Amino acid sequence: MGGGWISHLFSVRSKVRQEKAGADKAETEVKADQIENIRKTMDDVYKPIIDDLKRQVSELRDEVREVREENERLKDENDQLRDAIREIDPNIVPSRRSVNAQRQARGANGQFAKKEEK
Repeated sequence: MGGGWISHLFSVRSKVRQEKAGADKAETEVKADQIENIRKTMDDVYKPIIDDLKRQVSELRDEVREVREENERLKDENDQLRDAIREIDPNIVPSRRSVNAQRQARGANGQFAKKEEK
């Protein structure tokens, strides 16, 4: 009789382990389903938004590059026009030195700041 009780105890422990393993497997499957649902939500909702924002950023970068190139071209053209006017009448436009001084960085006291060496 004692042997039957021990074998029954082992079979119960075995069933408990199997049920626990089955529950762990089911929980893992539920978590995998949750992850898949989150992934689908990301693809359906956020991916189009992200793609649109990436496209806009790319377009804005191109536009900024074009504006900077145009700005440089206009600065060069402006310098050429000033040089031509200076040749005609030097008193009409400010000297290059005064134009450069306007663009140069100044300290808090208003004096020109020293350029830092690279």
